[in-house]
Amino acid sequence: MENDSGALVTSVSPKSPAERAGVREGDVVVDVNGKKVEGPRELQLMVAGLLPGTKVDVKVIRDGKEKIFNIVLAERPGSRIAANEQPAKAADPDVLDGVTVGDIDADTRKKFDIPEGAKGVVVTEIDQDSPSAEAGLKPGDVIHEINREPVNTAKDAVDLSEKVKKEKKVLLRVSTKGNSRYVIVERKDG
Repeated sequence: MENDSGALVTSVSPKSPAERAGVREGDVVVDVNGKKVEGPRELQLMVAGLLPGTKVDVKVIRDGKEKIFNIVLAERPGSRIAANEQPAKAADPDVLDGVTVGDIDADTRKKFDIPEGAKGVVVTEIDQDSPSAEAGLKPGDVIHEINREPVNTAKDAVDLSEKVKKEKKVLLRVSTKGNSRYVIVERKDG
């Protein structure tokens, strides 16, 4: 690639619109509907501003060559904690904004070296400027509890993040490769 803009596709959900269109891991998304994609956060904001059912042209770079995919957007089932629905930054951001999670399955267990039997949700993406990243959360971490309430599915995580939306601090029980710890995520004000 000539420059370092774009968003690297690290995984493609099975049966998702992206997979059906032909997008693969390792592709770099550089353009959506004619708008340049500078990075992953910008891509998330672009897509979050579009309604399910919207048709988009997505330009990717694969093996040095441009490819264009026509994708019909669908609702992303419970995969983003505290989703921010406005494309611009909210004046009062949720404490868990910027964290994207997924259910633990065989693929994520293998990819992130998650022990068999671990319950919770895996952090698949994290905005490096988010309070969660500052607290030490990284992709591959497993969130087991949010404010001492158990998390078993991505939907649980979204529901609990809605409950703690206005909290200034949130206590998470997380583990990395089976090593458990508590993390306090504190909302940035201002």
